[in-house]
Amino acid sequence: MIKRLGWIVLSVSIVVPCLGATTVYETKQKDGIPSFSDMPSSGAKAMVVTASSVTLSPSLPSQTPATSTAVATSQAVYQQLSVIEPTNEATIRSNIGDVRVSFIIVPALRADDAIQVLVDGKVITTQKTGASLTLSGVTRGAHILRVQILDGSGQMIKTSPSVTFYLHRTNKP
Repeated sequence: MIKRLGWIVLSVSIVVPCLGATTVYETKQKDGIPSFSDMPSSGAKAMVVTASSVTLSPSLPSQTPATSTAVATSQAVYQQLSVIEPTNEATIRSNIGDVRVSFIIVPALRADDAIQVLVDGKVITTQKTGASLTLSGVTRGAHILRVQILDGSGQMIKTSPSVTFYLHRTNKP
C-alpha cells in the first residue's frame, strides 16, 4: 500500500508539471503590495497556475542602454531655465530699441553647452557664457522671447517658457 502511494505521488509530481501547471505563493507585504514566489512562506496563499492562465505580452523593442542613458542624462542636467528680464507682459520704453535680457540656469551652463536667444522665433545670438545680454535695434511692438540650451552637437536640450514683451518708442515730431 505504501509502495503504491509512493508511486502515485511520484506519478503526480511528474505529470502535473508536464500539464503546464505550477504552484505560486502570494504574500502581502506590509504596505499591501502582493509579492509572488515559487517558494512557500508563512502566511502565503497557494495558487495553481496553468499554462492556459498565463498571458504573454509582446516584447518591446530593445534600446541600447548607452543611447537612452545619454539622452536622459542630457535632458535631466538642467532643472531650471527661465527668462527673468524682461518679465512677461512687460512694457519697455527705449527709443533706440535696446532690451536687457537676463535668464537663470540651474545648475550653471556646462562647458560644452551653449545658450541661444530667440526673438519672435528667430535666433538672435548664441553664447557660451553669461546669463544676460542686451538686444539692440528691437523694433517697436509685441515680441516673444525664448532662451534655449544647446548641447555640444547643437541639439536643443532645454527651452524656457516664452515671455512676451512690448517695446515702445517715442515718436519724434
